[in-house]
Amino acid sequence: MSVNVLINIKGASKKIIPIEYEYGFDPGGIITVEQFLDETVRITMELYMGSVTDKDGKETSDQELLKDKSDRLVKLLEVLSNEEIEEKAQSGKVSFGVHYNEGTISLEKAKDNARQCFIDGLVALFADGERYEKLEDKFSLNEGSNITFVKMVFLAGRMW
Repeated sequence: MSVNVLINIKGASKKIIPIEYEYGFDPGGIITVEQFLDETVRITMELYMGSVTDKDGKETSDQELLKDKSDRLVKLLEVLSNEEIEEKAQSGKVSFGVHYNEGTISLEKAKDNARQCFIDGLVALFADGERYEKLEDKFSLNEGSNITFVKMVFLAGRMW
């Protein structure tokens, strides 16, 4: 069973655009902030990497990855229509969907990084209007829950 959640990402700008993600948690189930962060990292990495694993966890072959990269290159050469530019601008970034960083990303390192950013206070998490400040904090995730990530910005000075 899964639950659809609206994720709001808030940075220095005033604009918030909600994005709907599907999480593999039972609706109404109690989860920890750490579990939620880990699942969010997994979902976003799959989106970033172009879903290189299928639902059974089977990795995509090198041949399929090569074809996917060549398909992306063809898309890069296509001209975006005004409608596509407007649609991408609504999400805050106009791009061709090509990732220029050829390095691989370790899922565990990405999860560790997300947890450390949360612990250090670089990212704040609000679930249905309530702020959660510890990885072991528990909350209920329901269909249509509204989650907001706020990237904290230092106004002056240094972090250390």
